[in-house]
Amino acid sequence: MRSQRPVQSLTAMLIRVSASPAAPTAWRNWWNFCAPRWRSDFCYWNYPLVELAGKTFGVIGFGRIGRTVAGLARAFGMRVLVYDHGSGASGDEAELVSLEQLLARSDVVSLHCPLTAENTGMINRERIALMKDGALLLNTARGPLIDEQAAADVFEMEPPIPEDHPLVTAKNTLLTPHVAFATKEALERRAAIVFENAFGWLRGEIQNEIC
Repeated sequence: MRSQRPVQSLTAMLIRVSASPAAPTAWRNWWNFCAPRWRSDFCYWNYPLVELAGKTFGVIGFGRIGRTVAGLARAFGMRVLVYDHGSGASGDEAELVSLEQLLARSDVVSLHCPLTAENTGMINRERIALMKDGALLLNTARGPLIDEQAAADVFEMEPPIPEDHPLVTAKNTLLTPHVAFATKEALERRAAIVFENAFGWLRGEIQNEIC
């Protein structure tokens, strides 16, 4: 096992330096921020940072977006598992597994499926309990796919949420507005798609049909 003495010696030295009246204010401020978070691996956070390479990425929903995200995960050196109901995915594209297997084996689980009556609340307490300790759950699909009583990545209702919503006072929770789509480029693309849909309809060419 790696000796902790070098870390302890360095920490003691930093404490002495930061306590000195001659220490620059910027140094003391930096140390006051870092000291409570100092770890034996020199990480400034209260938890270790991890690399994506070699980890397992689970994709739930393997349509166009799910396939694109899977490709990004592979580019970072991750193994990709897929659970999908009805996309026609083949074993040549990815390793197809059951939902339970995907949750148990993945270091990161990413949701990319449409919301239906059958999958509402599909990620609940029982299924979260199958996941690895410290695994990440990402939901860039619809909020109600995750039972808010079990976990939350997006709201079940569209923001703004009421002030008495349980998430407002939940511990270890950061709430942000629904603005991930609002880049200049994304808004321009959205307008172009709307115009092209309208022109296509006038030409009798239906596109981006959703029902």
